[in-house]
Amino acid sequence: MVALTSVSPALLGADRGAATEDGKVIDEIFVTAQKRVERLQDVPMSISVLEGDTLDRSVQGMREALTRSPGVATIDTGTGTTQLTIRGVSGPGVNQGSSPVGYYLDSAPFAMIRNSPVPDSNAYDLDRVEVLRGPQGTLYGASSANGVVRVLTKDADLKNFGMKARVTGSSTTDGGDNFRGDMAVNVPIIEDKLAARAVVGYEDWSGWIDRPFRKDANGSEIRNMRLKVNAQPTDALSVGLSAWSSRSDFDNRDASTDRRTYVSRVNEPQAVDYDVYGLKVGYDFQAVTFTSATSYLDFTNAATLDYEAIFGAAFANTLLLSQFDSQVFSQEFTFSSTSDGPWRWTAGAMYRDAKDKFFQWRRQYLNPKGNRFYDTSESVAVFGELTRRLADDRLELTGGLRYFEDKVVTHETARTSDPNATLVTVDDKFDAVSPRAVVTWHWNDSLMTYASYAEGFRSGFSQQPIVLLSAPSLPPIDADNLINYEIGSKGSVWDNRLSFEVAVFYIDWQDIQQQLTIQAISGTGSAFTVSAGVNGESASGLGAEFGLNFRPVEGLLLGANFGWNDLTMDADVFSGTTLVFKKGDRITNSPEYTAGVSADYTFPVGSRGYEAVVSTSASYVSLREARALIGGQSTVLVGDNILTARLNLGVNSPDGWSAALFVDNLTDEDGTPIPTPDAYGHIRLRPRTIGLQLEYHY
Repeated sequence: MVALTSVSPALLGADRGAATEDGKVIDEIFVTAQKRVERLQDVPMSISVLEGDTLDRSVQGMREALTRSPGVATIDTGTGTTQLTIRGVSGPGVNQGSSPVGYYLDSAPFAMIRNSPVPDSNAYDLDRVEVLRGPQGTLYGASSANGVVRVLTKDADLKNFGMKARVTGSSTTDGGDNFRGDMAVNVPIIEDKLAARAVVGYEDWSGWIDRPFRKDANGSEIRNMRLKVNAQPTDALSVGLSAWSSRSDFDNRDASTDRRTYVSRVNEPQAVDYDVYGLKVGYDFQAVTFTSATSYLDFTNAATLDYEAIFGAAFANTLLLSQFDSQVFSQEFTFSSTSDGPWRWTAGAMYRDAKDKFFQWRRQYLNPKGNRFYDTSESVAVFGELTRRLADDRLELTGGLRYFEDKVVTHETARTSDPNATLVTVDDKFDAVSPRAVVTWHWNDSLMTYASYAEGFRSGFSQQPIVLLSAPSLPPIDADNLINYEIGSKGSVWDNRLSFEVAVFYIDWQDIQQQLTIQAISGTGSAFTVSAGVNGESASGLGAEFGLNFRPVEGLLLGANFGWNDLTMDADVFSGTTLVFKKGDRITNSPEYTAGVSADYTFPVGSRGYEAVVSTSASYVSLREARALIGGQSTVLVGDNILTARLNLGVNSPDGWSAALFVDNLTDEDGTPIPTPDAYGHIRLRPRTIGLQLEYHY
């Protein structure tokens, strides 16, 4: 199972344990959530760590892994990407604003201008995943209004050759057979100076949703490649180059009725491709460390949608083709103190240059060029954080500040309804100051309490030109700001047998960006829907969460986590004269509850060093709502409560081999986590899948 709490039973990185005088080993986890190496126990925020070696064995992708952290929910958008929610705070949807939850592949931010989904990244051969809950605006900027997910890959080992591989075969209920293979190889090129680490992965997933012309029509094929080159020319200088490439092809969306069928008579293929390149340089000046992180993201999401299946015979033989492209260059410089004295500080600057391009076409458009526009964003930021230790290092006072400025321009280059239309260019500028203040009290090395005030910020943007054609009265989407008040504690007791973290928080989200589905009328008089953005006055609410691990006897680990939030609208929200949200309504795609339990038991088999492993876990996410404006009336779309479970029975050999039988979606949950206006089907989870996984480590 995946460790969730502040002190984990598994070990990370080189600094994985410290021996006490009586010979016992106290497990330690070190993280870089605050852009310096620290014990997880000492970080004054709600943070979970998902361990890389455990992820190799127990999950299929990042979407599944992240649901095991308190207060975190994920949504499969049906287009090969994932939408993240932390503490009830969710992104507005595709093409309707950036995410309020930051997502990083190593040092590369996966953040766009008006798109919130992120990829379902390959979870193989990771060092760890850090899930930071609550605003991280001071150190991570505008894309982290209420949290950050950091997917951290393993660096190349400069000394030792290594290789590992796994193969998985499985079968899906009402579907077919699946195959997955992954391999990682580490090669020292110059001992202690230069090494490379390569990871490749291939997945072939069967479909389980039938269409009139095809059985199991929603199959998929996913290919991943990663390369990391690390160099240590001197003791003080480190250089890391990385490349991550992913290609995902989906035959059709995972949308269906309760009977796992869909009415469309044609294929609706989807493709999600991305390449991420990074360069990280670090230098240790003894009293100060310097880090330069450079990254480039190239992302493409192409999709086909059958309008006839959604809107009826009026759209017979109508296919909507769309493509979203994003290129993002980012550069960040960070300086951090290394002294063990009473003062500790971090300071830095960031620059980002982004371009999002959007294309949409169907043959009925009067303009054969379709609907085309692109956004550009040029942003800069400076930030700093200062900590003072007092009372024999038991008391810490931390203050941080970030200034952010973003210039966003929207350019319309083709309009569906008129080839000769005067095209629109909209120029907007957004800025914000995001503060953070924390008071921390360390009772001892194993117990701490903190109280914090933090803000997070997200830029605004103009409405899509196609939205303005359908609803010209809709105003631009303003920037929003999220304030979080939090009291928390984390620690371990009983010789580290029980570890825990708990937090109580209050969220005040001003000018909240939300997604609204609008029913419009085409030039032929037929109805269709478009997604727009709106600002609510504010949303607020209390919340609480906890996570714990309990090791009652040697080899047995029990885990539990729970999250609750009462994030609701503070006032009525109107679109023109139409009431969209009432005071007290929950925001779009915001679950009130999340919960999870897990159990891991490892015990010896025979006298030759073999181990048996029994693992099980279950997670629960309460229903989510969305809003649609249909025929001028506001309609509430309600999803389902989702309960999923997993079972794993395995054997580990002393020679590096392991084998495991597993069952995913043990309960065969077939509800829809995300409600849509599509009367013929909603996004569904993969049905119960049973398989065998073999692994080898050299």
